Amino acid sequence: LQQGATGGELPGFPPGDVKEEGYVSAIVMDPVLPTRPKVFVITEDLVLKQTQLTDVSMVTYLNLHGNSIRKMEALGALVNLKVLVLSFNDITKIEGVSEMKKLERLELGYNQIKRIEGLRGLVSIVHLELNNNLIYRLEDINVLKKYASHLNVLNLRNNHICENKTYRGLVLRRLTQLTSLDGTLVSPEDHAQAAENSSTLTVQLIKDNSFCQRRTMWSMAGMGLGLNVPAGGRKERLSAADSGEEWWETVEEMVLEHQRVRRLQNLERLTKLRRASFCDNELSRVEGLEYCTSLEELSLEDNRLTQIEGLSTLMNLKL
Repeated sequence: LQQGATGGELPGFPPGDVKEEGYVSAIVMDPVLPTRPKVFVITEDLVLKQTQLTDVSMVTYLNLHGNSIRKMEALGALVNLKVLVLSFNDITKIEGVSEMKKLERLELGYNQIKRIEGLRGLVSIVHLELNNNLIYRLEDINVLKKYASHLNVLNLRNNHICENKTYRGLVLRRLTQLTSLDGTLVSPEDHAQAAENSSTLTVQLIKDNSFCQRRTMWSMAGMGLGLNVPAGGRKERLSAADSGEEWWETVEEMVLEHQRVRRLQNLERLTKLRRASFCDNELSRVEGLEYCTSLEELSLEDNRLTQIEGLSTLMNLKL
């Protein structure tokens, strides 16, 4: 669509025009592929037939889209492959590409992939297409950072992961060489803004991500009768009804992940806190937990920590 066309309208057509609506529908619909024989598996014979070569080591470009392929296999011999297209198949897992040291572009759109994995060894990869899959976990962006940090182009459109409000900023901070994300150009200014857009650990942010243990009627009744009943209950997120200062002492669990937090602060009143997760933030040191003496479980994966300190007062922490 040309720039300037808004609200799904095409230039040159009056709003509501039947022809315009037909053109818009044709543009946004998924592509229709011609029917092809179902091969299901990748074999050396299939590769040679597709490329019309006599030796798989000579193959630099391989396009097997729309072949109903279910598994990425028999790819280890393609040592000189630079472009691999496996879109529109039935693949559920990224695998079998660890020996492709020269692979620069990998297209796996329109499959059934749930996790970003299997990228170890792709030292030359700069272009990755994973659009229209079933990817949903933000933690998978760290896999890209670890094994494909030099990506220039990444496409994850139409995956559940894109619905998370922190998705774009997280990707731009993790993959600093990106020039295109989900079909949109990325500028140096976009990277700089994402780097600066970190979150401060405010009281409201703590409250929004904290849980308390509500006693059930059964456990309260048992305690009132002097019975030997566990003081159990159900875990609930704090609500607007938890006003005043009393809520601090009810918090037993806090999950603050993917929030771009750079520093732990305002935690000194969480004296009953037992479990805390600060995974996938921007923390460079452990601090602010000195008064959380009931803490038993602490998760700090995927931060910027270079050493672990500041835990000497946490005697109940399970290491």
